[in-house]
Amino acid sequence: MESENTSDYMRWATDDELLISDPEYQKIITIIHDLWNSGIVQRGNGHCYSMSDIISKLLKLNGIDCYLEECSLMILKKDPPELHLVGYPMADLTNPHQEIISHVVCITKTKYPILIDLSISHFIEGIPYICEQLKNGNNVEISNFDFSNSLFKYSRRSTNQVPLLHQQSIIDRIQTDKLIFSNIDKLSKVLIGVAVITSLNFLRGIYDFNQKYIIKDNGFGPSERVLDK
Repeated sequence: MESENTSDYMRWATDDELLISDPEYQKIITIIHDLWNSGIVQRGNGHCYSMSDIISKLLKLNGIDCYLEECSLMILKKDPPELHLVGYPMADLTNPHQEIISHVVCITKTKYPILIDLSISHFIEGIPYICEQLKNGNNVEISNFDFSNSLFKYSRRSTNQVPLLHQQSIIDRIQTDKLIFSNIDKLSKVLIGVAVITSLNFLRGIYDFNQKYIIKDNGFGPSERVLDK
């Protein structure tokens, strides 16, 4: 997945020929490339939940089932040696780009399950995103990806904040809907009142016109009177 210049970022994200030839993988990487061409991936640094949510929605729209997985990410740069911790306790306090105190990725439910992480392009030069088949996973580790200049280790978390985020989003949506419906109800009542008043005035106008101009000599309304001098 390494590359020496930006143009190489658009090549296939893996060297696995079997995976590259898979139609589902081709569809997935095409969606990611579209996001890259639109500049979304480049601006997604640190926004793991948002980027994973975006790609999961696009995948499902294209018939690829997937889910969000909360995890911790350890990035070991080989030369020069560096360590990046994402989604680990306390490590997040030093990272202003962290959206939540965790890390979230998207995992596909395809023939070859694929882990997608579009929020890590700022860590290792030449690795703009992760789109790799899950390998060597267990109860503790989700997957490890060993590249020539770095190692990405995705581990499972004992606590999960993703459902809480969805729950909060749903609560906010319900509250917003209630406010909207309340405003619509008030507006409807006002419009009904205006319609009733307008209808009554219209009917009264028709009645007055009928009494004055259609029915003659009924003494309705003002009339001319000649006064004797």
